[in-house]
Amino acid sequence: MSAVWAAARAAIRRRRLQTFVIALVALLCTATAVVSLALLDATSAPFDRAFEQQQGPHVVAFYDPAKVTAEQLAGARNGVAAGAGPFGQTVADTRVAGPVGSMLGPLAIVGRADPAGEVDRLDVWRGRWPAAPGEITLNAPPEDDAGFGQGPMGHLSTLTVNGTTLTVVGWAYSVSHSADAWVTPEQMTAWRPSGLQMLYRFDGDVSTRDAVEQRLAGVLPGGALLAAQPYQVVKEEAAETAGVYLPFLAAFGVDRFRENLRDRRVHRFTA
Repeated sequence: MSAVWAAARAAIRRRRLQTFVIALVALLCTATAVVSLALLDATSAPFDRAFEQQQGPHVVAFYDPAKVTAEQLAGARNGVAAGAGPFGQTVADTRVAGPVGSMLGPLAIVGRADPAGEVDRLDVWRGRWPAAPGEITLNAPPEDDAGFGQGPMGHLSTLTVNGTTLTVVGWAYSVSHSADAWVTPEQMTAWRPSGLQMLYRFDGDVSTRDAVEQRLAGVLPGGALLAAQPYQVVKEEAAETAGVYLPFLAAFGVDRFRENLRDRRVHRFTA
């Protein structure tokens, strides 16, 4: 080994510039790979932590009330570790109440008695939960008072939904984005909901969309299911920004590392 180290030191002394360049490239490609891995963790870890804290649903399912009753849904627990619902749901165009009502666009609104439960425990971070018909709580990520007050939603006090003027009484956050807003079950019943929402958590493998969809198919056989959102959809949306450039960083790091190895072979041969 002493002879090898002596030869290596001699080669470095003769090729100082080349050695410095190779070392710098190796450092940069290693740093790039580390940054890409750190970005991957930074985009997925917060979602995973919040998902577990809120007992987020592995799937949000939307059923046709003409083909299945609320009682049937409540009793269908085949392969379900935990569930919440059924909740009445409707998608409605929403206007900001005022002399000139402006459209907010369609909102998925759910009738839910409280923010707690086995699945999708909501974080009511401002105001309170609806306690009576005529009240609504909107879904939004938590903000500090300064940022919320300066934003467009900070001055929002009333909404018009399905011809009904509702008072905005609070803001809550669902990491799974199970709804855009919530009202009381009584308010939803008055609107005649277009669907029934169920929130499910499953045991076993739920790492892929196919696995989640297969487990959902076994809960309630038949054609009552209208739509379903596996949690992977929301997780991918949360990581969308970093996902644009993460593959390029990883590819650059690997490519630089391969070139560095090739340069080192040439260096050793010429030395």
